[in-house]
Amino acid sequence: MDTQERLERAGVKGVNAEVARRIDLMDAAAELFGVSKDLSMRKLYDESDAVPHSPDETAIKELLVNCLEEHYGDLSSAVHLPGRAENTVQDVVNLLKERGYV
Repeated sequence: MDTQERLERAGVKGVNAEVARRIDLMDAAAELFGVSKDLSMRKLYDESDAVPHSPDETAIKELLVNCLEEHYGDLSSAVHLPGRAENTVQDVVNLLKERGYV
């Protein structure tokens, strides 16, 4: 369906071929603009180190707990946040289990 038919279906009467052609050109230009912006944004994202490719889950969890503590008060009895040492020990235990030593 061409632009002239679409406009007539929408209730716009008296659109001549020149106006329909201009609308088609504007649609094509808008699509081209969108595609070029999408490509430039993808290139910028791929080349940039400003935005990490994966979230820092530890920092996000810590921020969440800080916000909850700010709102509700002390959560130390309800929430256990393993420290770096505990995480390292757990990683070593998991690795030993993986390799069949434990």
